Amino acid sequence: MDLLCRALNPTFLHELPWSQAVATALKPGRVVFYFVYDRDRLVAVIPLEYRARWNGPVRLRALHLPSHSNIYLNDILLDRDYVDEDVLGAVLEAVSGQSQGLRWDYFKLRKFNARSALYAYLQGRAVELREVGGSAFIPCRNRADIQGISKKAWKNANRLARKAADEVGALALTHSTPGEPLEPWFEDFMRIESSGWKGEDGTGTSLLLDKRAQAFFRALIVDNAENWETRVYVLCFGEAQVASVLCICSGQVLYVLKTGYNEEYKAYGPGSILIARLIEIMADNPDVTAINLTTAPPWSERWHFERASVHEVIITGNTLRGRLYGGLYRLKCRLSPLKNRLILAKQGNKV
Repeated sequence: MDLLCRALNPTFLHELPWSQAVATALKPGRVVFYFVYDRDRLVAVIPLEYRARWNGPVRLRALHLPSHSNIYLNDILLDRDYVDEDVLGAVLEAVSGQSQGLRWDYFKLRKFNARSALYAYLQGRAVELREVGGSAFIPCRNRADIQGISKKAWKNANRLARKAADEVGALALTHSTPGEPLEPWFEDFMRIESSGWKGEDGTGTSLLLDKRAQAFFRALIVDNAENWETRVYVLCFGEAQVASVLCICSGQVLYVLKTGYNEEYKAYGPGSILIARLIEIMADNPDVTAINLTTAPPWSERWHFERASVHEVIITGNTLRGRLYGGLYRLKCRLSPLKNRLILAKQGNKV
């Protein structure tokens, strides 16, 4: 797509396999893609879904970027020369002007990080951004880049690796290669993930148990393997498969989408060992300049990963319900820091 070559801050979120997997495997029939043109030049693609929900006794009608527990980041595809143009306004006008006259009370843009096209687009506009999370990453253009990793975490991962090698078996990090069938690798990942706390005896959120999520990640990793670069890494202690990650490589960044480890080997820290090995390998790979975890798990702070803030913002519609919801939302945002301070103070009093 020509627009992808002109895109502002391109990532895997802008590539066709991602959009196809979201629209067909994760949220079939729910997502509509709006194409914005300036004459015959395509300048933006914006995915939307429509939701109606009850907020107490009030029924609210909302537009969203695609939202799901397995969508960790969001963005719009935007021509870098049109960052100052009102492309969202054009889309909202088109939505309201459809033959059915779709009515909406608010538009929620959620899970876009500070390095995204949407974040850049919203700068200087009359909107209030709310931080809702983070996205951890580490530059790894060379060995010098990874010197910022916590020496304590690195030392601990190496200690656990030696212990696992002595007590279980030799360590090996294997990975899929371009051109080979990825279904066996995907099956290995699901089996490893399901053996841990996400499995049947835990939260029940593993891909093996969640068929919709399984179809989504299979579409990303297996079905589209020829359309972009996907990788599955599996860490072994001897013959035992103990940890695995599902990754996509886009724009010289390795994005880690899903992780899992075998609960039986938890004492050896297989997840820590896998991450340490992955960082070392990528630091020696000239085609990869960074590893991005897409989320910001608590351990990433201990490892001293860098962090890009993740945000949400709402745009209220021209309805009474929309204006009331917008007022309540802004009040909630302003009270949130006070609420957090009160919680921390209460916890401190219990110590």
